[in-house]
Amino acid sequence: MKKWVGIGLAIILIIGLGFFGWSKFIKQKSSTVSKPLTQKDIRSNMIMTVKKDSLEKMISVSGTVEPVESQDLYFKTNGTVKSINIEEGARVEKGQVLMEIENDEQRLNYIKAKNSYETIVISGTESKIKEAELNLKIAKDRLDETKLKAPFAGIINEISIEEGSYTAQDQDKTVAKLIDNSGYQVEVSVDESDSRQLELGQPARITMEALPNQELKGEVVDIGANAEVNSGVVTLPVMVAIKEKPKFIRPGFSAEVEIIVEQIKEQLILPITAVYNEKGETKAVKIVKGKPTPVNVKIGVSSGRNVVIKEGLQAGDKILINTYMFANGAQNLQQGDGGPRMMRGGGH
Repeated sequence: MKKWVGIGLAIILIIGLGFFGWSKFIKQKSSTVSKPLTQKDIRSNMIMTVKKDSLEKMISVSGTVEPVESQDLYFKTNGTVKSINIEEGARVEKGQVLMEIENDEQRLNYIKAKNSYETIVISGTESKIKEAELNLKIAKDRLDETKLKAPFAGIINEISIEEGSYTAQDQDKTVAKLIDNSGYQVEVSVDESDSRQLELGQPARITMEALPNQELKGEVVDIGANAEVNSGVVTLPVMVAIKEKPKFIRPGFSAEVEIIVEQIKEQLILPITAVYNEKGETKAVKIVKGKPTPVNVKIGVSSGRNVVIKEGLQAGDKILINTYMFANGAQNLQQGDGGPRMMRGGGH
C-alpha cells in the first residue's frame, strides 16, 4: 500500500513540475511577443531620415526574345529543289537567290513567249502585241517563282529541306526561316488588371539569364488590340523593343521585363516596411525625443517596395525602417499571417 502511495505522489509531483514549467514558458513567450519596442531597444541601424526621392511604379513580366522581323520562306510553285545556295547562320541581302527548283519547263515556256513577242511586235496588231506582252510577263513570273529570294536582309535561322527534295506551293511547306537581326524585342503578356496602365513609348528595363549583371534599356512599341485567354487567365500581348544590341543575344532567350508605368520625383519616399495598418489607419513610427511614437500618415503610389508619403511626415523626420517589432506589441493591431498588414497603395 505504501508503495502505491509513493508512486502516486511521484506522478503528481512530475505533473505539477511539468505544468509549472509549461506555464512559465507560455508566460515568457507571451511576454516576448506582446512587449512593445521601447527606447532602449532602438539601435541606429533601425532608424532612417525621411527625405525626398524618386519612385517608379512598374509592371514586372516575363517574356521571350524575338527578332524585329522574321519570315518563313516557301516556294510559290511545285518542283524538286535543284540547288541550295546558303547555310544556316549565313548573312544574306535583300533579293539574293537562296534556293532554286528544277525549272526546265518554265524556262522553255519563257523562251517561247519571248520569241513570240519579238516576232509579233514587228508586224502584229496592237491587240496582238499587248497579248504577247502579257504572255511574256506571265512566263517570266513563272520562271522567277523557281528561285527563292530573300525578302529582306538578315540571317538564315533555319533550313528545313535538302537538295533533291520535292516541295509544293504551300505556306505549310516552309523551306527556310529568315530573321532580321538588326534589332530584337521581347514579347510579354500583361495581366488584364495592369493593362490599363500601359502606353506606347513607356521605358522598360530588361534582364536575361544569358546576360548576367547586364541591364538593357527597352521601350513599349506595341500593345495588342485583343486580349488572350490561357488556362482562364486573361492577358494582353505587349511588345517591348530592346534599344541596345549586346554582342550575344539570340531569339528564344528568356527575359525579365520591368515596364515603368509611372515616375514620381521629389516626393517623400519610405520603404513599405516603415508603414503598417492599425484599426483602418495607416501609421509610421516617428522618433520623438528618442522615443518611438506612432503617427498617422497618408500614403500615395506604391512600387511594392517603397511608398509615397503624402501627409503626416516631413523631410528630416526620423522614423523606424521596419515597424514590425513595434506594431507586434500594439494592442488592437490588425495583423495578417506573421506580421502587420502592409499597405500597397492608395491613401486614407
